[in-house]
Amino acid sequence: MTIEDWAFPTSIETLSLQSNRLRFTQFQTFMNLENLRTLSLEYNRITHITPWTFTNCTSLSDLNLNSNELGWLNSSHFADCISLSSLNAQSNQIGLIGPGTFTHLTSMARINLAYNRLTELPTESGDFWNKAITYLYLSSNYITSVRSNTFINFTAHTVQLSDNQIAYVNSNAFLDCQVSSTLTLTGNPLKVIQPYAWNGGYIRQIDLASMEIQYLPSNAFHDVSGHALSLYSNTISYIQPSAFNHISFTTIDLRYNGIQDILGAMFNSSSVTYLYLNDNELTNLLPMTFYDLSLYYLTLKYNKLVTYPADALSVLGLQTIDLSHNEISSIPDGSFDAETSLRTLILDSNYITHLQAGLFDSLLLVTRISVAENQLTFVADELLENTEKLSSLDLSDNLLYHIPTLGGENTMISGISINMESNPIESLAKDLFRGMEAGSIQLSTSNLQCGCSVYQSLLNATVMIGGTAATCSYPQYLNGTSLFIASAYISLDHSLECEPVNLSYSQPSINVIDLSWSPDNSSADNSSADSSS
Repeated sequence: MTIEDWAFPTSIETLSLQSNRLRFTQFQTFMNLENLRTLSLEYNRITHITPWTFTNCTSLSDLNLNSNELGWLNSSHFADCISLSSLNAQSNQIGLIGPGTFTHLTSMARINLAYNRLTELPTESGDFWNKAITYLYLSSNYITSVRSNTFINFTAHTVQLSDNQIAYVNSNAFLDCQVSSTLTLTGNPLKVIQPYAWNGGYIRQIDLASMEIQYLPSNAFHDVSGHALSLYSNTISYIQPSAFNHISFTTIDLRYNGIQDILGAMFNSSSVTYLYLNDNELTNLLPMTFYDLSLYYLTLKYNKLVTYPADALSVLGLQTIDLSHNEISSIPDGSFDAETSLRTLILDSNYITHLQAGLFDSLLLVTRISVAENQLTFVADELLENTEKLSSLDLSDNLLYHIPTLGGENTMISGISINMESNPIESLAKDLFRGMEAGSIQLSTSNLQCGCSVYQSLLNATVMIGGTAATCSYPQYLNGTSLFIASAYISLDHSLECEPVNLSYSQPSINVIDLSWSPDNSSADNSSADSSS
Protein backbone atom coordinates (compact mmCIF):
# COMPACT_ATOMS: atom_id res chain seq x y z
CA MET A 1 0.00 0.00 0.00
CA THR A 2 1.20 3.49 -0.83
CA ILE A 3 -0.11 6.91 0.08
CA GLU A 4 0.04 9.84 -2.23
CA ASP A 5 1.44 13.18 -1.14
CA TRP A 6 -1.11 15.60 0.32
CA ALA A 7 -3.57 12.75 0.80
CA PHE A 8 -4.88 14.02 4.16
CA PRO A 9 -6.62 17.29 5.10
CA THR A 10 -4.45 19.85 6.87
CA SER A 11 -6.78 20.05 9.88
CA ILE A 12 -6.27 16.45 10.94
CA GLU A 13 -4.81 15.95 14.47
CA THR A 14 -4.84 12.17 14.89
CA LEU A 15 -3.98 9.69 12.17
CA SER A 16 -3.84 5.92 12.54
CA LEU A 17 -2.43 3.82 9.68
CA GLN A 18 -1.26 0.71 11.46
CA SER A 19 -1.30 -2.80 9.96
CA ASN A 20 -1.56 -1.72 6.30
CA ARG A 21 1.67 -3.12 4.82
CA LEU A 22 2.47 0.50 4.12
CA ARG A 23 5.68 1.50 2.36
CA PHE A 24 6.85 5.07 1.90
CA THR A 25 7.33 5.69 -1.81
CA GLN A 26 6.46 9.38 -1.77
CA PHE A 27 8.65 12.15 -0.42
CA GLN A 28 6.10 14.46 1.22
CA THR A 29 3.46 12.16 2.65
CA PHE A 30 2.73 14.24 5.75
CA MET A 31 4.23 17.55 4.69
CA ASN A 32 1.03 19.57 4.95
CA LEU A 33 -0.11 18.24 8.38
CA GLU A 34 0.95 21.12 10.60
CA ASN A 35 -1.80 20.27 13.12
CA LEU A 36 -1.02 16.56 13.36
CA ARG A 37 -0.36 15.50 16.96
CA THR A 38 -0.57 11.70 16.96
CA LEU A 39 0.57 9.43 14.13
CA SER A 40 0.39 5.62 14.32
CA LEU A 41 2.36 3.71 11.68
CA GLU A 42 3.06 0.47 13.53
CA TYR A 43 2.88 -2.97 11.89
CA ASN A 44 3.65 -1.86 8.36
CA ARG A 45 6.63 -2.53 6.08
CA ILE A 46 8.33 0.84 6.28
CA THR A 47 12.01 0.40 5.44
CA HIS A 48 13.18 4.01 5.52
CA ILE A 49 12.19 7.58 6.31
CA THR A 50 13.16 10.38 3.95
CA PRO A 51 14.30 13.82 5.19
CA TRP A 52 10.96 15.18 3.87
CA THR A 53 8.56 12.61 5.32
CA PHE A 54 7.75 14.66 8.42
CA THR A 55 8.50 18.11 7.04
CA ASN A 56 6.35 20.81 8.67
CA CYS A 57 5.03 18.37 11.30
CA THR A 58 5.76 20.91 14.00
CA SER A 59 2.86 19.83 16.22
CA LEU A 60 3.59 16.09 16.11
CA SER A 61 4.07 14.84 19.68
CA ASP A 62 3.39 11.08 19.52
CA LEU A 63 4.93 8.99 16.71
CA ASN A 64 4.55 5.20 16.67
CA LEU A 65 6.79 3.31 14.23
CA ASN A 66 6.70 0.02 16.12
CA SER A 67 7.18 -3.26 14.18
CA ASN A 68 8.41 -2.00 10.84
CA GLU A 69 11.64 -2.62 8.91
CA LEU A 70 13.57 0.58 9.60
CA GLY A 71 17.35 0.15 9.43
CA TRP A 72 18.58 3.45 10.88
CA LEU A 73 17.66 6.82 12.35
CA ASN A 74 19.48 10.09 11.72
CA SER A 75 19.22 13.81 12.38
CA SER A 76 17.28 14.57 9.16
CA HIS A 77 14.35 12.32 9.96
CA PHE A 78 12.77 14.52 12.64
CA ALA A 79 14.20 17.92 11.78
CA ASP A 80 10.86 19.74 12.00
CA CYS A 81 9.37 17.63 14.81
CA ILE A 82 10.16 20.16 17.50
CA SER A 83 7.17 19.07 19.62
CA LEU A 84 7.93 15.34 19.50
CA SER A 85 7.64 13.87 23.01
CA SER A 86 7.14 10.14 22.36
CA LEU A 87 8.91 8.00 19.76
CA ASN A 88 8.18 4.27 19.63
CA ALA A 89 10.37 2.45 17.11
CA GLN A 90 10.81 -0.89 18.85
CA SER A 91 10.90 -4.15 16.93
CA ASN A 92 12.53 -2.77 13.80
CA GLN A 93 15.97 -3.51 12.37
CA ILE A 94 17.63 -0.29 13.48
CA GLY A 95 21.38 -0.80 13.64
CA LEU A 96 22.47 2.84 13.85
CA ILE A 97 21.48 6.05 15.57
CA GLY A 98 23.19 8.80 13.63
CA PRO A 99 24.87 11.69 15.47
CA GLY A 100 22.43 14.39 16.50
CA THR A 101 19.27 12.34 15.93
CA PHE A 102 17.77 13.47 19.24
CA THR A 103 19.90 16.53 20.03
CA HIS A 104 17.33 19.14 18.98
CA LEU A 105 14.26 17.29 20.36
CA THR A 106 13.96 19.22 23.60
CA SER A 107 10.41 18.02 24.33
CA MET A 108 11.23 14.32 24.09
CA ALA A 109 9.93 12.36 27.10
CA ARG A 110 9.80 8.76 25.84
CA ILE A 111 12.05 6.84 23.43
CA ASN A 112 11.51 3.14 22.84
CA LEU A 113 14.15 1.46 20.67
CA ALA A 114 13.95 -2.00 22.24
CA TYR A 115 14.24 -5.12 20.07
CA ASN A 116 16.42 -3.62 17.37
CA ARG A 117 19.99 -4.24 16.18
CA LEU A 118 21.89 -1.39 17.79
CA THR A 119 25.52 -2.19 18.58
CA GLU A 120 26.48 1.17 20.07
CA LEU A 121 25.05 4.47 21.27
CA PRO A 122 26.14 7.94 20.10
CA THR A 123 28.61 9.60 22.45
CA GLU A 124 30.06 12.82 21.03
CA SER A 125 26.94 14.32 19.45
CA GLY A 126 25.10 15.05 22.68
CA ASP A 127 22.04 12.93 21.91
CA PHE A 128 21.87 11.98 25.62
CA TRP A 129 23.54 15.06 27.06
CA ASN A 130 21.70 17.57 29.22
CA LYS A 131 18.41 15.93 28.33
CA ALA A 132 15.31 14.97 30.32
CA ILE A 133 13.82 11.82 28.78
CA THR A 134 11.41 10.20 31.18
CA TYR A 135 11.51 6.68 29.71
CA LEU A 136 14.42 5.36 27.64
CA TYR A 137 14.09 1.74 26.48
CA LEU A 138 17.14 0.23 24.77
CA SER A 139 16.79 -3.37 25.90
CA SER A 140 17.15 -6.42 23.62
CA ASN A 141 19.64 -4.94 21.17
CA TYR A 142 23.29 -5.87 20.51
CA ILE A 143 24.99 -3.00 22.33
CA THR A 144 28.47 -4.15 23.39
CA SER A 145 29.45 -1.41 25.83
CA VAL A 146 28.35 1.83 27.42
CA ARG A 147 31.15 4.12 26.33
CA SER A 148 32.54 7.16 28.06
CA ASN A 149 30.40 10.30 27.73
CA THR A 150 27.31 8.44 26.54
CA PHE A 151 25.11 9.98 29.23
CA ILE A 152 26.07 13.39 30.63
CA ASN A 153 23.77 15.29 32.96
CA PHE A 154 20.99 13.03 31.71
CA THR A 155 17.67 12.98 33.57
CA ALA A 156 15.16 10.13 33.38
CA HIS A 157 12.67 8.10 35.35
CA THR A 158 13.64 4.72 33.83
CA VAL A 159 16.57 3.61 31.67
CA GLN A 160 16.45 0.05 30.30
CA LEU A 161 19.66 -1.45 28.89
CA SER A 162 18.90 -5.06 29.76
CA ASP A 163 19.44 -8.05 27.47
CA ASN A 164 22.15 -6.60 25.26
CA GLN A 165 25.76 -7.73 24.81
CA ILE A 166 27.28 -5.15 27.15
CA ALA A 167 30.62 -6.37 28.50
CA TYR A 168 32.04 -3.01 29.66
CA VAL A 169 30.75 0.11 31.36
CA ASN A 170 33.49 2.67 30.76
CA SER A 171 34.62 5.58 32.91
CA ASN A 172 32.16 8.48 32.91
CA ALA A 173 29.57 6.45 31.02
CA PHE A 174 26.94 7.92 33.35
CA LEU A 175 28.24 11.35 34.36
CA ASP A 176 26.10 13.47 36.71
CA CYS A 177 22.95 11.59 35.77
CA GLN A 178 19.61 11.75 37.58
CA VAL A 179 17.43 8.61 37.35
CA SER A 180 14.46 8.75 39.69
CA SER A 181 13.49 5.08 39.39
CA THR A 182 15.66 2.36 37.82
CA LEU A 183 18.71 1.94 35.62
CA THR A 184 18.76 -1.71 34.55
CA LEU A 185 21.57 -3.64 32.87
CA THR A 186 20.53 -7.19 33.76
CA GLY A 187 20.83 -9.91 31.14
CA ASN A 188 24.17 -8.67 29.80
CA PRO A 189 27.55 -10.48 29.87
CA LEU A 190 28.92 -7.52 31.86
CA LYS A 191 32.43 -8.26 33.12
CA VAL A 192 34.13 -4.93 33.79
CA ILE A 193 33.06 -1.72 35.47
CA GLN A 194 35.76 0.89 35.01
CA PRO A 195 36.60 3.50 37.69
CA TYR A 196 34.23 6.47 37.81
CA ALA A 197 31.66 4.72 35.60
CA TRP A 198 28.90 6.23 37.75
CA ASN A 199 30.39 9.56 38.65
CA GLY A 200 28.19 12.03 40.48
CA GLY A 201 24.45 12.38 40.31
CA TYR A 202 21.58 10.36 41.76
CA ILE A 203 20.31 7.00 40.49
CA ARG A 204 17.62 5.57 42.74
CA GLN A 205 18.21 1.95 41.75
CA ILE A 206 21.13 0.52 39.76
CA ASP A 207 20.39 -3.08 38.81
CA LEU A 208 23.55 -5.02 37.94
CA ALA A 209 22.39 -8.41 39.20
CA SER A 210 23.03 -11.83 37.66
CA MET A 211 25.84 -10.95 35.26
CA GLU A 212 29.57 -11.77 34.99
CA ILE A 213 31.27 -8.96 36.91
CA GLN A 214 34.56 -10.40 38.17
CA TYR A 215 35.87 -7.67 40.47
CA LEU A 216 35.18 -4.11 41.58
CA PRO A 217 38.04 -1.65 41.06
CA SER A 218 38.71 1.40 43.18
CA ASN A 219 36.17 4.14 42.47
CA ALA A 220 33.91 1.83 40.49
CA PHE A 221 31.11 3.72 42.21
CA HIS A 222 32.22 7.24 43.00
CA ASP A 223 30.23 10.13 44.40
CA VAL A 224 26.87 8.73 43.39
CA SER A 225 23.78 8.37 45.57
CA GLY A 226 20.54 6.43 45.40
CA HIS A 227 18.34 3.88 47.14
CA ALA A 228 19.51 0.42 46.00
CA LEU A 229 22.63 -0.86 44.27
CA SER A 230 22.15 -4.51 43.26
CA LEU A 231 25.26 -6.53 42.47
CA TYR A 232 24.10 -9.94 43.64
CA SER A 233 24.68 -13.17 41.71
CA ASN A 234 27.75 -12.08 39.78
CA THR A 235 31.20 -13.72 39.88
CA ILE A 236 32.97 -11.04 41.94
CA SER A 237 35.99 -12.58 43.67
CA TYR A 238 37.60 -9.46 45.16
CA ILE A 239 36.92 -5.81 45.87
CA GLN A 240 39.64 -3.19 45.68
CA PRO A 241 39.98 -0.40 48.27
CA SER A 242 37.53 2.52 47.91
CA ALA A 243 35.37 0.70 45.39
CA PHE A 244 32.45 2.63 46.90
CA ASN A 245 33.95 6.07 47.37
CA HIS A 246 31.86 8.98 48.67
CA ILE A 247 28.58 7.25 47.89
CA SER A 248 25.23 7.34 49.65
CA PHE A 249 22.90 4.36 49.17
CA THR A 250 20.23 2.85 51.38
CA THR A 251 21.09 -0.69 50.25
CA ILE A 252 24.12 -2.33 48.64
CA ASP A 253 23.53 -5.97 47.76
CA LEU A 254 26.61 -8.14 47.12
CA ARG A 255 25.00 -11.51 47.89
CA TYR A 256 25.74 -14.70 46.00
CA ASN A 257 29.11 -13.81 44.55
CA GLY A 258 32.41 -15.55 45.14
CA ILE A 259 34.03 -12.76 47.14
CA GLN A 260 37.17 -14.10 48.82
CA ASP A 261 39.00 -10.87 49.58
CA ILE A 262 38.22 -7.27 50.36
CA LEU A 263 41.61 -5.69 49.88
CA GLY A 264 41.13 -2.54 51.96
CA ALA A 265 38.59 0.00 53.10
CA MET A 266 35.61 -0.42 50.77
CA PHE A 267 34.09 2.92 51.66
CA ASN A 268 35.38 6.43 52.14
CA SER A 269 33.04 9.02 53.66
CA SER A 270 30.08 6.95 52.51
CA SER A 271 26.64 6.27 53.91
CA VAL A 272 24.94 2.89 53.54
CA THR A 273 22.02 1.67 55.64
CA TYR A 274 21.85 -2.02 54.64
CA LEU A 275 24.89 -3.98 53.44
CA TYR A 276 24.45 -7.57 52.23
CA LEU A 277 27.66 -9.61 51.96
CA ASN A 278 26.13 -12.99 52.70
CA ASP A 279 26.65 -16.14 50.63
CA ASN A 280 30.25 -15.43 49.63
CA GLU A 281 33.65 -17.00 50.35
CA LEU A 282 35.08 -14.56 52.90
CA THR A 283 37.47 -16.10 55.40
CA ASN A 284 38.50 -12.90 57.18
CA LEU A 285 37.96 -9.15 57.20
CA LEU A 286 40.64 -6.51 57.55
CA PRO A 287 40.30 -4.03 60.44
CA MET A 288 39.81 -1.24 57.86
CA THR A 289 37.22 -3.03 55.70
CA PHE A 290 34.26 -0.90 56.81
CA TYR A 291 36.18 2.12 58.03
CA ASP A 292 34.38 5.47 57.83
CA LEU A 293 31.04 3.86 56.99
CA SER A 294 27.68 4.76 58.48
CA LEU A 295 25.68 1.52 58.60
CA TYR A 296 22.52 0.15 60.23
CA TYR A 297 22.31 -3.51 59.11
CA LEU A 298 25.13 -5.88 58.09
CA THR A 299 24.77 -9.51 57.10
CA LEU A 300 27.80 -11.76 56.60
CA LYS A 301 25.97 -15.06 56.93
CA TYR A 302 26.96 -18.05 54.81
CA ASN A 303 30.64 -17.15 54.51
CA LYS A 304 33.74 -18.94 55.84
CA LEU A 305 34.80 -16.61 58.63
CA VAL A 306 36.76 -18.57 61.24
CA THR A 307 37.17 -15.80 63.82
CA TYR A 308 34.73 -13.15 64.94
CA PRO A 309 35.78 -10.02 62.96
CA ALA A 310 35.75 -7.73 66.00
CA ASP A 311 38.31 -5.25 64.65
CA ALA A 312 36.45 -4.83 61.35
CA LEU A 313 33.10 -4.31 63.09
CA SER A 314 34.28 -2.13 65.96
CA VAL A 315 34.10 1.06 63.90
CA LEU A 316 30.43 0.67 63.06
CA GLY A 317 27.33 2.03 64.77
CA LEU A 318 25.43 -1.10 63.80
CA GLN A 319 21.99 -2.09 65.05
CA THR A 320 21.89 -5.57 63.43
CA ILE A 321 24.75 -8.00 62.80
CA ASP A 322 24.11 -11.42 61.22
CA LEU A 323 27.12 -13.75 61.21
CA SER A 324 25.21 -17.02 61.13
CA HIS A 325 26.42 -20.00 59.08
CA ASN A 326 30.14 -19.29 59.33
CA GLU A 327 32.95 -21.24 61.01
CA ILE A 328 33.50 -19.07 64.09
CA SER A 329 34.60 -21.03 67.15
CA SER A 330 35.01 -18.30 69.77
CA ILE A 331 34.27 -14.64 70.41
CA PRO A 332 37.18 -12.73 71.98
CA ASP A 333 36.70 -10.54 75.03
CA GLY A 334 35.79 -6.98 74.10
CA SER A 335 34.34 -7.91 70.71
CA PHE A 336 31.22 -5.85 71.36
CA ASP A 337 32.76 -2.93 73.23
CA ALA A 338 32.08 -0.55 70.33
CA GLU A 339 28.60 -1.92 69.56
CA THR A 340 26.71 0.17 72.09
CA SER A 341 23.85 0.74 69.63
CA LEU A 342 23.41 -2.95 68.70
CA ARG A 343 19.85 -4.29 68.87
CA THR A 344 20.16 -7.69 67.15
CA LEU A 345 23.05 -10.16 67.21
CA ILE A 346 22.73 -13.41 65.22
CA LEU A 347 25.47 -16.04 65.52
CA ASP A 348 23.54 -19.19 64.64
CA SER A 349 25.15 -22.23 63.00
CA ASN A 350 28.79 -21.64 63.88
CA TYR A 351 31.17 -23.65 66.08
CA ILE A 352 31.09 -21.44 69.17
CA THR A 353 31.88 -23.47 72.32
CA HIS A 354 31.46 -20.92 75.14
CA LEU A 355 30.08 -17.53 76.10
CA GLN A 356 32.38 -16.08 78.73
CA ALA A 357 31.63 -13.63 81.54
CA GLY A 358 31.23 -9.99 80.56
CA LEU A 359 30.93 -10.77 76.85
CA PHE A 360 27.66 -8.85 76.41
CA ASP A 361 28.23 -6.16 79.05
CA SER A 362 28.40 -3.29 76.52
CA LEU A 363 25.22 -4.32 74.69
CA LEU A 364 22.96 -2.06 76.69
CA LEU A 365 20.33 -1.72 73.94
CA VAL A 366 20.31 -5.28 72.59
CA THR A 367 16.86 -6.87 72.27
CA ARG A 368 17.73 -10.15 70.52
CA ILE A 369 20.69 -12.50 70.85
CA SER A 370 20.72 -15.82 68.99
CA VAL A 371 23.51 -18.38 69.31
CA ALA A 372 21.49 -21.42 68.21
CA GLU A 373 22.98 -24.49 66.50
CA ASN A 374 26.50 -24.08 67.81
CA GLN A 375 28.62 -26.26 70.10
CA LEU A 376 28.09 -24.39 73.36
CA THR A 377 29.05 -26.34 76.46
CA PHE A 378 29.53 -23.35 78.78
CA VAL A 379 27.57 -20.20 79.46
CA ALA A 380 28.92 -17.90 82.14
CA ASP A 381 26.99 -16.88 85.27
CA GLU A 382 25.29 -13.48 84.99
CA LEU A 383 25.85 -13.38 81.22
CA LEU A 384 22.86 -11.06 80.83
CA GLU A 385 23.73 -8.77 83.74
CA ASN A 386 23.63 -5.57 81.66
CA THR A 387 21.16 -6.52 78.93
CA GLU A 388 18.00 -5.26 80.56
CA LYS A 389 16.29 -4.54 77.24
CA LEU A 390 16.79 -8.11 75.98
CA SER A 391 13.53 -9.69 74.83
CA SER A 392 14.79 -12.82 73.01
CA LEU A 393 17.65 -15.23 73.78
CA ASP A 394 18.06 -18.38 71.66
CA LEU A 395 20.57 -21.00 72.84
CA SER A 396 18.77 -23.97 71.33
CA ASP A 397 20.50 -26.90 69.59
CA ASN A 398 23.73 -26.76 71.59
CA LEU A 399 25.56 -29.02 74.07
CA LEU A 400 24.64 -27.29 77.33
CA TYR A 401 24.42 -29.59 80.35
CA HIS A 402 24.04 -26.85 82.92
CA ILE A 403 22.04 -23.61 82.79
CA PRO A 404 23.53 -21.01 85.13
CA THR A 405 22.00 -17.90 86.63
CA LEU A 406 21.70 -15.66 83.59
CA GLY A 407 20.63 -12.39 85.22
CA GLY A 408 22.71 -10.26 87.58
CA GLU A 409 22.10 -9.06 91.11
CA ASN A 410 20.74 -5.73 89.90
CA THR A 411 19.27 -6.91 86.59
CA MET A 412 15.57 -6.73 85.79
CA ILE A 413 14.66 -8.17 82.40
CA SER A 414 10.94 -8.05 81.66
CA GLY A 415 9.12 -10.02 78.98
CA ILE A 416 12.10 -12.12 77.85
CA SER A 417 11.69 -15.21 75.67
CA ILE A 418 14.42 -17.84 76.17
CA ASN A 419 14.83 -20.92 73.97
CA MET A 420 16.91 -23.74 75.48
CA GLU A 421 15.41 -26.58 73.45
CA SER A 422 17.53 -29.44 72.09
CA ASN A 423 20.23 -29.24 74.74
CA PRO A 424 21.21 -32.21 76.98
CA ILE A 425 20.42 -30.14 80.10
CA GLU A 426 21.05 -31.99 83.38
CA SER A 427 21.10 -29.21 85.97
CA LEU A 428 19.65 -25.77 86.56
CA ALA A 429 20.95 -23.03 88.80
CA LYS A 430 18.72 -22.65 91.87
CA ASP A 431 18.32 -18.94 91.11
CA LEU A 432 18.16 -19.44 87.34
CA PHE A 433 15.38 -16.85 86.96
CA ARG A 434 16.89 -14.16 89.13
CA GLY A 435 16.42 -10.73 87.60
CA MET A 436 13.69 -11.90 85.20
CA GLU A 437 9.99 -11.17 85.30
CA ALA A 438 7.27 -12.22 82.86
CA GLY A 439 8.29 -13.75 79.54
CA SER A 440 8.73 -17.43 78.70
CA ILE A 441 11.33 -20.19 78.48
CA GLN A 442 11.47 -23.34 76.36
CA LEU A 443 13.32 -25.91 78.45
CA SER A 444 12.57 -29.34 76.99
CA THR A 445 15.14 -31.94 78.04
CA SER A 446 15.05 -35.63 78.92
CA ASN A 447 18.23 -35.59 81.00
CA LEU A 448 17.28 -33.47 83.99
CA GLN A 449 18.77 -34.39 87.38
CA CYS A 450 15.58 -33.83 89.39
CA GLY A 451 16.59 -32.85 92.90
CA CYS A 452 15.37 -30.07 95.15
CA SER A 453 17.56 -27.43 93.49
CA VAL A 454 15.96 -28.07 90.10
CA TYR A 455 12.48 -28.33 91.61
CA GLN A 456 12.84 -25.10 93.54
CA SER A 457 14.30 -23.33 90.52
CA LEU A 458 11.29 -24.20 88.40
CA LEU A 459 8.84 -23.60 91.24
CA ASN A 460 10.19 -20.09 91.70
CA ALA A 461 10.14 -19.28 88.02
CA THR A 462 8.85 -15.81 87.18
CA VAL A 463 8.44 -16.71 83.50
CA MET A 464 6.12 -19.17 81.77
CA ILE A 465 7.78 -22.48 80.98
CA GLY A 466 6.53 -23.80 77.68
CA GLY A 467 5.04 -27.27 77.21
CA THR A 468 6.68 -30.13 79.08
CA ALA A 469 9.47 -28.45 80.95
CA ALA A 470 11.66 -31.46 81.40
CA THR A 471 11.84 -35.22 81.92
CA CYS A 472 13.86 -36.50 84.84
CA SER A 473 16.62 -39.05 84.28
CA TYR A 474 17.98 -39.09 87.87
CA PRO A 475 17.49 -40.15 90.62
CA GLN A 476 16.51 -43.57 89.36
CA TYR A 477 13.09 -43.65 90.96
CA LEU A 478 12.14 -40.48 89.04
CA ASN A 479 13.53 -41.66 85.70
CA GLY A 480 11.06 -40.77 82.94
CA THR A 481 8.95 -38.53 85.17
CA SER A 482 7.91 -35.25 83.56
CA LEU A 483 7.59 -31.87 85.18
CA PHE A 484 4.43 -30.29 83.86
CA ILE A 485 3.85 -26.56 83.92
CA ALA A 486 0.35 -25.12 84.09
CA SER A 487 -0.38 -21.53 85.04
CA ALA A 488 3.03 -21.21 86.66
CA TYR A 489 2.29 -24.24 88.90
CA ILE A 490 4.55 -27.27 88.78
CA SER A 491 3.17 -30.72 89.51
CA LEU A 492 5.24 -33.88 89.90
CA ASP A 493 3.49 -37.27 89.82
CA HIS A 494 6.04 -38.81 92.19
CA SER A 495 7.05 -37.84 95.69
CA LEU A 496 10.08 -35.62 96.15
CA GLU A 497 11.21 -35.03 99.72
CA CYS A 498 13.64 -32.17 99.89
CA GLU A 499 15.16 -33.02 103.25
CA PRO A 500 17.58 -34.61 103.55
CA VAL A 501 17.70 -35.21 99.78
CA ASN A 502 20.18 -32.70 98.45
CA LEU A 503 21.57 -31.78 95.07
CA SER A 504 24.68 -29.69 95.14
CA TYR A 505 26.28 -28.28 92.04
CA SER A 506 28.94 -25.82 91.04
CA GLN A 507 29.07 -23.73 87.88
CA PRO A 508 31.11 -25.91 85.49
CA SER A 509 34.17 -24.94 83.63
CA ILE A 510 34.13 -25.36 79.89
CA ASN A 511 33.24 -28.99 79.03
CA VAL A 512 33.04 -29.99 82.73
CA ILE A 513 29.90 -30.73 84.79
CA ASP A 514 30.27 -31.10 88.58
CA LEU A 515 27.20 -32.75 90.10
CA SER A 516 26.83 -34.65 93.38
CA TRP A 517 23.78 -36.32 94.89
CA SER A 518 23.03 -37.47 98.44
CA PRO A 519 19.51 -38.98 98.18
CA ASP A 520 17.58 -40.37 101.14
CA ASN A 521 15.84 -43.70 100.60
CA SER A 522 12.79 -42.39 102.42
CA SER A 523 12.13 -40.13 99.42
CA ALA A 524 11.20 -43.17 97.34
CA ASP A 525 7.75 -43.63 98.98
CA ASN A 526 4.63 -42.56 97.15
CA SER A 527 3.47 -39.80 99.49
CA SER A 528 2.66 -36.57 97.65
CA ALA A 529 5.10 -33.72 98.02
CA ASP A 530 3.70 -30.42 99.12
CA SER A 531 3.91 -27.90 96.27
CA SER A 532 5.68 -25.44 98.52
CA SER A 533 8.57 -27.85 99.14
